[in-house]
Amino acid sequence: MKEILKYFKGDVIIWFVVGLLLMLSILSIYSTSSTISYLQTHSAASFAIKRAILACVCLGGMLILSNINYAFFTRLSGIILVASFVLLLIVYFGGTSINGSKRWIVILGFTIQPSEFVKVGLIMTVCRFLSLYQTDLGCSDRGFKAIFWISNFVCASIAYSDFSTSVLLYITIFILCYVGRVRKALLLKYYGIIIASGLVFAVAITILPVKLPGRLATIQNRMMSFTGNNENKESESTYNYQIEQSKIAIVTGGYTGRGPGNSVQRNFLPLPFSDFVYAAIIEEFGMLVGIGVIILYVILMYRAGILVKKSSWVFPALLTLGLMIGIVFQAFVNIGVSLGVVPITGQPLPLVSKGGSSLLATCFSLGMILNITYSLGKEDSNDPSINEEDNKQL
Repeated sequence: MKEILKYFKGDVIIWFVVGLLLMLSILSIYSTSSTISYLQTHSAASFAIKRAILACVCLGGMLILSNINYAFFTRLSGIILVASFVLLLIVYFGGTSINGSKRWIVILGFTIQPSEFVKVGLIMTVCRFLSLYQTDLGCSDRGFKAIFWISNFVCASIAYSDFSTSVLLYITIFILCYVGRVRKALLLKYYGIIIASGLVFAVAITILPVKLPGRLATIQNRMMSFTGNNENKESESTYNYQIEQSKIAIVTGGYTGRGPGNSVQRNFLPLPFSDFVYAAIIEEFGMLVGIGVIILYVILMYRAGILVKKSSWVFPALLTLGLMIGIVFQAFVNIGVSLGVVPITGQPLPLVSKGGSSLLATCFSLGMILNITYSLGKEDSNDPSINEEDNKQL
């Protein structure tokens, strides 16, 4: 047993939390998708079995990544970003539309959502730039401007098809630049314009009687429905129906839930195994488990914070922070949608919602974080695998 455990490198608590969330994922997907799974495959457990297999593959991938020094991935950050961006172009010109969103492509029978991998590639690239351009006074202006234009280009490219992911990326990069010691005046000057423009856009599409075309109309309708200003009765009714079914699932679940497999709202709740999986979890397992899920994500963020504080090197500290912010913020957005406190976004619950691309990207991120937690334990011994060019000291 010890011979096997020695390969599970990195923070034990992160491994434990990931295992709990993956087990919850398999249980919730089996319960919420059994009907549709039977209709499509003549097996009620088909979706859950696929999830279990994918979870094992991802755990294996995390195990491998945790044993490959993170410095190796600094060289791949640009390649990952470019490759993901190419897939985005394929989505734009010939992607597959699911539930009204054109975010996917089909390769060899597998449905892939490139924006999930673009997030990882962009965060890795930003962290490397922040590290390479560090000086005694902080990140140089030249380095920040390169980050700003690269991130703007990438986020703008995915905003039309995946607006919420673009927003979350902007927030993550802003935090990384702040922690990475970019001059505050420069940071506010550049990102202040983006933030102000975003707020003006959000207010404008909510209160002005201008109908936007294409996918922008979906964003507009969701914003207007969230604020109660939607004159499109059909869209307003659909939005209210989704939120009402989610709230019914949460209320009827109570503190202890109806019990596994006893969900009623899975027959009415839109995408109970994905967008609204948190509401389905509370209905079956209760509010106490729902609170427990939130605590698990908080623990992940807390562990990342400890590692960032512990590290004296820029790149691993920022990469850990950036990747974990991306995971935890996405989780809170998904939970907020189920609770009705944020507009419907289509963001999956990391490690829990059905969706292979999200799970693969999340586990890829966690695998790198686990390796960093292991590598940090060797910093004091002047580990030669730590690259001084990428890992300048804070």
